Amino acid sequence: MAQHRFQNLRIIDKTELRDIDATMSGNTVFATVPDTISDTFNHYDLAEAIQQQFQINIEVEDISRYNEGYFLRVHTQQARTNMLHRGFIIVRNYLIGLRPWNPEHGSTAVSLQTVLTSCPLNIHLATYIPLSDPYEHLTIHITGVPPHLCCNSLIHKLFHKICIIHSVNFISATTEYEISARGRVTMIPQTAHLGIRNLSGQSEVINIWQLSYQTFTDEMLGRQTPPGDRRSDLCGYSDIDTEQRLELVDSNGNNEATSRLQVASDTSTMDTSDNSIEE
Repeated sequence: MAQHRFQNLRIIDKTELRDIDATMSGNTVFATVPDTISDTFNHYDLAEAIQQQFQINIEVEDISRYNEGYFLRVHTQQARTNMLHRGFIIVRNYLIGLRPWNPEHGSTAVSLQTVLTSCPLNIHLATYIPLSDPYEHLTIHITGVPPHLCCNSLIHKLFHKICIIHSVNFISATTEYEISARGRVTMIPQTAHLGIRNLSGQSEVINIWQLSYQTFTDEMLGRQTPPGDRRSDLCGYSDIDTEQRLELVDSNGNNEATSRLQVASDTSTMDTSDNSIEE
Protein backbone atom coordinates (compact mmCIF):
# COMPACT_ATOMS: atom_id res chain seq x y z
CA MET A 1 0.00 0.00 0.00
CA ALA A 2 1.30 3.42 -0.87
CA GLN A 3 2.01 5.69 2.06
CA HIS A 4 1.54 9.45 1.91
CA ARG A 5 2.89 11.54 4.73
CA PHE A 6 1.63 15.08 5.19
CA GLN A 7 4.45 16.55 7.20
CA ASN A 8 3.70 19.51 9.46
CA LEU A 9 -0.01 19.43 8.68
CA ARG A 10 -2.15 22.27 10.03
CA ILE A 11 -5.91 21.75 9.59
CA ILE A 12 -8.09 24.88 9.38
CA ASP A 13 -11.84 25.10 8.91
CA LYS A 14 -12.61 27.42 6.00
CA THR A 15 -15.30 29.13 8.08
CA GLU A 16 -12.55 30.41 10.40
CA LEU A 17 -11.00 32.47 7.58
CA ARG A 18 -13.23 35.48 8.12
CA ASP A 19 -11.19 37.90 6.00
CA ILE A 20 -11.15 35.69 2.91
CA ASP A 21 -12.60 37.16 -0.30
CA ALA A 22 -15.63 34.92 -0.75
CA THR A 23 -16.36 36.38 -4.21
CA MET A 24 -12.91 35.75 -5.66
CA SER A 25 -13.61 32.33 -7.18
CA GLY A 26 -16.80 33.53 -8.88
CA ASN A 27 -15.18 35.51 -11.72
CA THR A 28 -11.92 33.67 -12.16
CA VAL A 29 -10.30 31.83 -15.04
CA PHE A 30 -7.18 29.68 -14.96
CA ALA A 31 -4.72 29.93 -17.85
CA THR A 32 -2.66 26.76 -18.13
CA VAL A 33 0.94 27.38 -19.21
CA PRO A 34 3.35 24.50 -19.92
CA ASP A 35 6.69 24.74 -18.12
CA THR A 36 8.52 24.79 -21.45
CA ILE A 37 7.10 28.23 -22.30
CA SER A 38 6.48 29.68 -18.82
CA ASP A 39 9.37 32.14 -19.17
CA THR A 40 8.52 33.39 -22.66
CA PHE A 41 5.94 35.98 -21.60
CA ASN A 42 4.88 37.89 -18.49
CA HIS A 43 1.84 39.41 -16.78
CA TYR A 44 1.83 42.44 -19.08
CA ASP A 45 1.87 40.29 -22.22
CA LEU A 46 -1.06 38.28 -20.90
CA ALA A 47 -3.07 41.38 -19.94
CA GLU A 48 -2.49 42.89 -23.40
CA ALA A 49 -3.54 39.67 -25.16
CA ILE A 50 -6.76 39.52 -23.13
CA GLN A 51 -7.58 43.12 -24.01
CA GLN A 52 -6.93 42.63 -27.73
CA GLN A 53 -8.63 39.26 -28.16
CA PHE A 54 -11.57 39.62 -25.76
CA GLN A 55 -11.86 43.40 -25.41
CA ILE A 56 -11.62 42.86 -21.66
CA ASN A 57 -9.58 45.23 -19.55
CA ILE A 58 -7.78 43.37 -16.79
CA GLU A 59 -5.30 44.96 -14.39
CA VAL A 60 -1.87 43.40 -14.04
CA GLU A 61 -2.59 43.21 -10.30
CA ASP A 62 -5.45 40.82 -11.11
CA ILE A 63 -3.09 38.29 -12.68
CA SER A 64 -1.26 35.91 -10.35
CA ARG A 65 1.27 33.23 -11.22
CA TYR A 66 0.33 29.98 -9.51
CA ASN A 67 1.90 26.57 -10.10
CA GLU A 68 1.63 25.73 -13.81
CA GLY A 69 -0.39 28.72 -14.91
CA TYR A 70 -2.01 32.07 -14.16
CA PHE A 71 -4.95 32.83 -11.90
CA LEU A 72 -7.02 35.54 -13.67
CA ARG A 73 -9.54 37.70 -11.78
CA VAL A 74 -11.91 39.26 -14.32
CA HIS A 75 -14.50 41.82 -13.25
CA THR A 76 -17.75 40.37 -14.57
CA GLN A 77 -19.39 37.02 -15.01
CA GLN A 78 -19.96 37.82 -18.70
CA ALA A 79 -16.24 38.37 -19.25
CA ARG A 80 -15.51 35.03 -17.61
CA THR A 81 -18.17 33.32 -19.75
CA ASN A 82 -16.73 34.79 -22.97
CA MET A 83 -13.22 33.65 -22.15
CA LEU A 84 -14.28 30.13 -21.21
CA HIS A 85 -16.51 29.84 -24.29
CA ARG A 86 -13.52 30.36 -26.55
CA GLY A 87 -11.29 28.26 -24.31
CA PHE A 88 -7.90 29.61 -25.31
CA ILE A 89 -5.83 32.73 -25.79
CA ILE A 90 -2.77 33.38 -27.96
CA VAL A 91 0.18 35.02 -26.22
CA ARG A 92 3.37 35.64 -28.22
CA ASN A 93 2.26 33.00 -30.74
CA TYR A 94 1.67 30.42 -28.02
CA LEU A 95 -1.75 28.83 -27.53
CA ILE A 96 -2.71 29.04 -23.85
CA GLY A 97 -5.68 27.01 -22.60
CA LEU A 98 -8.37 28.67 -20.47
CA ARG A 99 -10.50 26.71 -18.03
CA PRO A 100 -12.66 27.33 -14.96
CA TRP A 101 -10.85 27.68 -11.67
CA ASN A 102 -11.28 24.64 -9.44
CA PRO A 103 -11.03 25.48 -5.70
CA GLU A 104 -9.49 22.03 -5.14
CA HIS A 105 -6.75 22.66 -7.73
CA GLY A 106 -3.42 21.20 -6.62
CA SER A 107 -4.80 19.57 -3.48
CA THR A 108 -5.08 16.02 -2.22
CA ALA A 109 -8.53 15.18 -0.85
CA VAL A 110 -8.44 12.96 2.24
CA SER A 111 -11.29 11.94 4.54
CA LEU A 112 -11.18 13.48 7.98
CA GLN A 113 -11.57 10.07 9.56
CA THR A 114 -8.54 8.81 7.64
CA VAL A 115 -6.48 11.70 8.98
CA LEU A 116 -7.64 11.05 12.55
CA THR A 117 -7.15 7.28 12.52
CA SER A 118 -3.86 7.10 10.60
CA CYS A 119 -1.11 5.43 12.54
CA PRO A 120 1.47 6.25 13.70
CA LEU A 121 0.88 9.84 14.75
CA ASN A 122 4.60 10.61 14.39
CA ILE A 123 5.02 11.96 17.91
CA HIS A 124 8.69 11.01 17.61
CA LEU A 125 9.18 13.83 15.08
CA ALA A 126 9.04 16.46 17.82
CA THR A 127 12.54 17.71 18.61
CA TYR A 128 13.35 20.03 21.49
CA ILE A 129 15.16 23.23 20.65
CA PRO A 130 18.27 23.92 22.76
CA LEU A 131 17.79 26.75 25.23
CA SER A 132 20.76 28.52 23.67
CA ASP A 133 18.98 28.77 20.32
CA PRO A 134 18.28 32.51 19.82
CA TYR A 135 14.86 34.07 19.60
CA GLU A 136 15.28 36.70 16.90
CA HIS A 137 13.80 38.60 14.00
CA LEU A 138 12.92 36.36 11.03
CA THR A 139 11.86 36.93 7.43
CA ILE A 140 9.80 34.04 6.06
CA HIS A 141 8.88 33.53 2.40
CA ILE A 142 5.83 31.30 1.83
CA THR A 143 4.81 29.68 -1.45
CA GLY A 144 2.05 27.23 -2.31
CA VAL A 145 -0.99 28.90 -0.75
CA PRO A 146 -3.90 28.60 -3.23
CA PRO A 147 -4.94 32.06 -4.56
CA HIS A 148 -8.57 31.79 -3.44
CA LEU A 149 -7.48 31.07 0.16
CA CYS A 150 -4.97 33.90 0.49
CA CYS A 151 -5.77 36.05 3.53
CA ASN A 152 -3.97 37.30 6.62
CA SER A 153 -5.91 35.11 9.03
CA LEU A 154 -4.67 31.99 7.23
CA ILE A 155 -1.04 33.03 7.73
CA HIS A 156 -1.60 33.77 11.41
CA LYS A 157 -3.21 30.36 11.91
CA LEU A 158 -0.37 28.57 10.11
CA PHE A 159 2.21 30.10 12.44
CA HIS A 160 0.20 30.18 15.65
CA LYS A 161 2.53 29.28 18.56
CA ILE A 162 5.40 28.89 16.10
CA CYS A 163 6.48 32.53 15.96
CA ILE A 164 5.16 36.02 16.62
CA ILE A 165 4.10 37.70 13.38
CA HIS A 166 4.82 41.42 13.03
CA SER A 167 3.66 42.04 9.47
CA VAL A 168 2.30 40.14 6.47
CA ASN A 169 3.04 41.16 2.88
CA PHE A 170 1.16 39.41 0.07
CA ILE A 171 2.83 39.47 -3.36
CA SER A 172 -0.08 39.08 -5.75
CA ALA A 173 2.00 38.65 -8.92
CA THR A 174 3.57 35.42 -7.68
CA THR A 175 1.02 34.33 -5.05
CA GLU A 176 3.71 34.48 -2.37
CA TYR A 177 3.86 35.80 1.15
CA GLU A 178 6.69 37.55 2.95
CA ILE A 179 6.21 37.82 6.67
CA SER A 180 8.22 39.57 9.35
CA ALA A 181 8.27 37.67 12.63
CA ARG A 182 10.14 36.89 15.82
CA GLY A 183 11.02 33.35 16.76
CA ARG A 184 13.59 30.62 16.38
CA VAL A 185 14.77 29.84 12.88
CA THR A 186 14.96 26.11 13.74
CA MET A 187 11.24 26.08 14.56
CA ILE A 188 10.28 26.92 10.96
CA PRO A 189 10.30 23.87 8.66
CA GLN A 190 11.10 24.01 4.97
CA THR A 191 7.98 22.05 4.05
CA ALA A 192 4.52 22.14 5.62
CA HIS A 193 1.00 21.15 4.64
CA LEU A 194 -2.21 23.14 4.77
CA GLY A 195 -5.41 21.19 5.32
CA ILE A 196 -8.73 22.96 4.68
CA ARG A 197 -11.97 21.53 6.00
CA ASN A 198 -15.36 22.55 4.56
CA LEU A 199 -13.78 23.74 1.30
CA SER A 200 -16.87 22.74 -0.67
CA GLY A 201 -19.29 22.32 2.20
CA GLN A 202 -18.04 18.78 2.94
CA SER A 203 -17.14 18.75 6.62
CA GLU A 204 -15.69 15.24 6.55
CA VAL A 205 -13.19 15.89 3.74
CA ILE A 206 -9.84 17.64 4.12
CA ASN A 207 -8.15 19.21 1.07
CA ILE A 208 -4.41 19.31 1.60
CA TRP A 209 -1.82 21.50 -0.16
CA GLN A 210 1.95 21.42 0.24
CA LEU A 211 3.59 24.69 1.27
CA SER A 212 7.23 25.75 1.14
CA TYR A 213 8.91 28.07 3.65
CA GLN A 214 12.21 29.89 3.27
CA THR A 215 13.38 31.43 6.52
CA PHE A 216 16.09 34.06 6.94
CA THR A 217 17.59 35.68 10.01
CA ASP A 218 18.82 39.28 9.92
CA GLU A 219 22.37 37.94 9.84
CA MET A 220 21.60 35.88 6.74
CA LEU A 221 20.27 39.04 5.08
CA GLY A 222 23.28 41.10 6.11
CA ARG A 223 21.48 42.91 8.91
CA GLN A 224 21.99 42.89 12.65
CA THR A 225 19.22 42.09 15.11
CA PRO A 226 19.15 44.58 18.02
CA PRO A 227 20.42 42.88 21.23
CA GLY A 228 17.07 43.50 22.94
CA ASP A 229 15.33 41.38 20.31
CA ARG A 230 17.52 38.34 20.94
CA ARG A 231 16.23 36.01 23.67
CA SER A 232 17.03 32.42 24.56
CA ASP A 233 14.63 31.77 27.42
CA LEU A 234 11.64 30.56 25.38
CA CYS A 235 11.18 26.79 25.15
CA GLY A 236 9.88 25.42 21.89
CA TYR A 237 9.79 22.63 19.38
CA SER A 238 11.10 22.34 15.85
CA ASP A 239 7.99 20.79 14.37
CA ILE A 240 4.64 22.46 13.64
CA ASP A 241 2.99 19.16 14.52
CA THR A 242 4.06 19.44 18.15
CA GLU A 243 3.07 23.09 18.39
CA GLN A 244 -0.38 22.10 17.13
CA ARG A 245 -0.42 19.30 19.69
CA LEU A 246 0.43 21.70 22.51
CA GLU A 247 -2.17 24.18 21.29
CA LEU A 248 -4.92 21.58 21.48
CA VAL A 249 -4.28 20.53 25.07
CA ASP A 250 -6.39 22.45 27.57
CA SER A 251 -5.48 23.48 31.09
CA ASN A 252 -6.76 20.16 32.48
CA GLY A 253 -4.56 18.15 30.16
CA ASN A 254 -7.41 17.11 27.89
CA ASN A 255 -6.78 16.90 24.17
CA GLU A 256 -9.17 19.22 22.31
CA ALA A 257 -8.17 18.34 18.74
CA THR A 258 -11.22 16.36 17.80
CA SER A 259 -13.67 18.61 19.60
CA ARG A 260 -12.42 21.53 17.52
CA LEU A 261 -12.95 19.48 14.40
CA GLN A 262 -16.39 18.42 15.67
CA VAL A 263 -15.92 14.72 15.13
CA ALA A 264 -17.46 11.82 16.98
CA SER A 265 -16.67 11.50 20.67
CA ASP A 266 -15.09 8.09 20.20
CA THR A 267 -12.15 9.77 18.46
CA SER A 268 -11.87 12.69 20.88
CA THR A 269 -8.48 11.59 22.20
CA MET A 270 -6.81 11.62 18.82
CA ASP A 271 -4.73 14.41 17.29
CA THR A 272 -4.91 16.03 13.84
CA SER A 273 -1.42 17.46 13.66
CA ASP A 274 0.78 15.20 11.53
CA ASN A 275 -0.16 11.92 9.99
CA SER A 276 0.96 9.06 7.78
CA ILE A 277 -1.87 8.44 5.29
CA GLU A 278 -2.14 4.96 3.89
CA GLU A 279 -4.08 4.11 0.81
